[in-house]
Amino acid sequence: LPISAARQADADRLRLDETFSRLQTLEGLHGALDQQVIGLKGYAGATDQDLKASSQKVEDLAMSFEALQGRLLSDEACAKEAQEKLEDVCYLASILQGHVDNLG
Repeated sequence: LPISAARQADADRLRLDETFSRLQTLEGLHGALDQQVIGLKGYAGATDQDLKASSQKVEDLAMSFEALQGRLLSDEACAKEAQEKLEDVCYLASILQGHVDNLG
């Protein structure tokens, strides 16, 4: 081979080696990205499960709040009824006191 052809062949071989090296690097990056995608999918699945669990907890808390609110309304109704009965007892006590005073 003439010298220029040998130099050209060496240059081509170097470029081919460099291209092959870059291809291997890209294949390695592709594999790493695949692993990251798999990891992200796993994380997204776990996050979705966490979100569903949190949503269920919120629903449970809302139901508990509604139950407590119902009890509070019931307790308020009982307290109002007890207050009315106490007022009736006080009224009857004042009538009895009046009769006792009149007897004395």
